[in-house]
Amino acid sequence: MLLFTFGSLINIAIIALERVHATFCPFKHRVLTKWVYRLIIAVVWVTSGLVTIAYMLLTQLNKLYYGRYFYLTYLAVCLLIICASYTSIVIKVRCGAQPQCHGATSKKTDHDIVDCDCCISSGVPAVRYSILCSFKIQCH
Repeated sequence: MLLFTFGSLINIAIIALERVHATFCPFKHRVLTKWVYRLIIAVVWVTSGLVTIAYMLLTQLNKLYYGRYFYLTYLAVCLLIICASYTSIVIKVRCGAQPQCHGATSKKTDHDIVDCDCCISSGVPAVRYSILCSFKIQCH
């Protein structure tokens, strides 16, 4: 169960980083090949597995105190990546130098803001669940 919790959180963080790359470097992002995405998926699951193993080892060795801080640090780093990524996207879209036409460009920026809101709001239940699970584990 923890593998999927850690995997979901890091996956949302990687999606946020990928959207930042697409926003700031659209031409480079367009030429990425499938093997790059496969590599990213592999890195996400390997990282998630290693974090889960480290957390389980810390909790099994009667180091619940360290396990709690390890988990909360992981959670804070992922949330920092997500918040910084979407904040930079919003700043780029709202304040960046954009053409003054009101055609497809304005629809694109509105679409980006809606994507940002949807991703953040979809991540909130996962984070809340992770925190609640963390406190449930700590209480036992």
